[in-house]
Amino acid sequence: MRDNVPNRGAFAMLAYRDVLVHTWFAAICRWLLMNNHSPLSNLHGFPMLFAVSTRPRFVSFALIGWLCLAAAHAAEVELSPPVSKTEAASGEPTAVKALLICGGCCHDYQNQKEIISEGLSKSVGPIDWTIIQYAGEREVHADVYQSKDWIKGFDLVVHNECFGGVTDPDFVKGIVAAHVENQIPAMVIHCSMHSYRNSSAADTWRNFLGVTSVRHEKSKQSMLVEPTAAGKSHPVLASLGGENWETVNGELYIINQVWPGATVLATAFSNETNKAEPVIWTNQVEGTRVFGTTIGHHNETMLDPKYQSILADGWKWAMKQE
Repeated sequence: MRDNVPNRGAFAMLAYRDVLVHTWFAAICRWLLMNNHSPLSNLHGFPMLFAVSTRPRFVSFALIGWLCLAAAHAAEVELSPPVSKTEAASGEPTAVKALLICGGCCHDYQNQKEIISEGLSKSVGPIDWTIIQYAGEREVHADVYQSKDWIKGFDLVVHNECFGGVTDPDFVKGIVAAHVENQIPAMVIHCSMHSYRNSSAADTWRNFLGVTSVRHEKSKQSMLVEPTAAGKSHPVLASLGGENWETVNGELYIINQVWPGATVLATAFSNETNKAEPVIWTNQVEGTRVFGTTIGHHNETMLDPKYQSILADGWKWAMKQE
């Protein structure tokens, strides 16, 4: 009869061991989730298995299995995940899918991503946007570029990034290769021209952009944008009607080189270099179209209807809709 009577001491020890295991497991879960291991979100329901179990052996095996899954997911997280990612809500299918990548140093990307995407959607028609914003440091290695097929599924990519501290040459070459190999057009805005400038592959990026720039004027002030002879008849500057445009505010980039595939459409005079600096252009790299502008430091300039029209016409040119 004694064999059928539970040993109260042993039962107490088992219960105490269960409590310790549950507590230890909960602490690990909390640490993983608080340390931004977002892929673990798909596993949140798994700890419920422990809440209904008082069997230490089951707890041990399940804990080990869950931790293995957690480690596998954590290994996939890159050092520079986005701080913000939004995608268009599902609805009627749209013909154009666009990716906007922004972030890095020195600019109000939180608002600029809205100014660019909303302005283009209003001007050129429905766009299915995927917008990825990264943290505000020059050294950010945008994790979206880590995937070999990152660009597939998009019709155009808008680069409005400022990652001047990224030097990995394979990383930089991979961005350009994705555009060229898949023939996906691009729009490159402002500090994209200063991104990857310290990399040994900087010229690969610059050839893609169409210009080389490593600095801007010290002072920020309005710029008088003047169409070139080519720009006066180019569809990208149709909204200017061949006339000059004085921006509300500006940060003029100094252009050291215009690459062979680029056509300068507008310039602004620099008091520092005492010459006209390209500010709007088009570029073609192995059949891939790239619209570029160094204008875009200040939100008030980007909100100017003329700037919005130039972006829209740059989009149309890049997409061969002109």
